[in-house]
Amino acid sequence: MKKHLQAAYNIAVWIACALAVALYPFRLVRKLFARSVVSLWAGTPIITMATNSRAERLLGVNAKSLVFTTFYITDAFDYNLSRFTAIPLLGRLVQLLVFVWACITVGRLHFYCSRGILPSRGAFTFDFRELYVYR
Repeated sequence: MKKHLQAAYNIAVWIACALAVALYPFRLVRKLFARSVVSLWAGTPIITMATNSRAERLLGVNAKSLVFTTFYITDAFDYNLSRFTAIPLLGRLVQLLVFVWACITVGRLHFYCSRGILPSRGAFTFDFRELYVYR
């Protein structure tokens, strides 16, 4: 059963990647009419992520921070999706939806080397499909 769920999620990731690529023209149109750059700090909830997001806002960039889990040190992130990702099946779908949303609306993505928006297959790595779509 677990292998079937993993295979279904793998197919869902491929569909999300294809959707993000297919919706690329909408990103270009949005970029033409946007007044400022949208920046997203995402990935592992590191304490400096919220600080870096605030610093970019002071420079005039529409910067937001997004995390899927939080540690006890801080919860000062703009988008904290830990309530949704705590639900097993919904948590995986939320990550896919956020990935497609980020591909369409965000001009700059900032990550630390520990992970991206999509969950990786190993520790401290990115999902290669995510990096391919960003490129």
